[in-house]
Amino acid sequence: MEKLDEITISTLKEANVGEDLLSSLSRDDIKDLFPGPEHFLRRRALWLAVHKCEELVQLTSLTVRKPRKDTTRLQEIYKTKKPNKAAVTQLLNLEYESRRQLINSDAIKEQDRPVRVLEAYPCFRELDHVLDELQRIIQPSNSRYISEMKDRWEIFYSKVQFYGVMKKVMKPPKTLDGVEDATAVFRALPLLFPSSTLPPKKLSICEAFFYVLKTSEDHEGYLRRRPLACPVLLVSEGNCMIAVGTTPVTTFDRKYLYEGLLYLMAYYYALHLTYPKYISTLLSILQTEILKDSIHDSDSTPSYKKALGEWKSFIE
Repeated sequence: MEKLDEITISTLKEANVGEDLLSSLSRDDIKDLFPGPEHFLRRRALWLAVHKCEELVQLTSLTVRKPRKDTTRLQEIYKTKKPNKAAVTQLLNLEYESRRQLINSDAIKEQDRPVRVLEAYPCFRELDHVLDELQRIIQPSNSRYISEMKDRWEIFYSKVQFYGVMKKVMKPPKTLDGVEDATAVFRALPLLFPSSTLPPKKLSICEAFFYVLKTSEDHEGYLRRRPLACPVLLVSEGNCMIAVGTTPVTTFDRKYLYEGLLYLMAYYYALHLTYPKYISTLLSILQTEILKDSIHDSDSTPSYKKALGEWKSFIE
């Protein structure tokens, strides 16, 4: 436990979790010990220290039919009681490269990719893994990337409410519960950062990424009749869910709904999915301003340039 921070070590000791019990901790156990978004990096560090490397060895076997000699050697090194740190790091990099090669391959049609990827990598049903993948894709050397991204989102989230009032697509901010507040913001976002392409008939623009289930609706019925295959954030009375096509992927507590678009973007990256044209401007704004990932010149559409210019003029 010498590589864990003082708060983590202290919490584990208070829970009577010694080094002999660390390997038995599940993700739910870790979340119970360190609840809340402020402990995301702490949970991640503990999981990586105890479980991640073993899981990655198993996942590597799913994607590499004929393991390279160096990969096999690294797996054998990891099985020793004290694996070499450099070897484990190399194994992590090899597994990541192998995973991205499979996911990004043109051999898998995009409509089939989510199911195929989730079958090969069931860990992507957990938000911590998907956020970790996002960081590895965009800023692999920045261990604080996720917390910095969330800080940028909070600033953007607060400013965009006043931007919405100025644009007359939102009412002045007032005391709302978190779900009502996030719902109002999400519904306004595609109007504040519009694309030139309209969604299918009888479908509101925000339904391309967000939908609040009615009391009489269940997520399975809604997903079956939804005409879009892109990721969607669903809100029910019990929790929030991210689904892709007709496939439910993961759920999380309603109190974190305001971060839901970050999770949605992480799935676009992890599953290597194309932005729908009718919300491409909004998602491109999130990509460049929140995720801090530049876009290709060919994706810098007139709609994106106009929306970004108006937003910059407002905040500056």
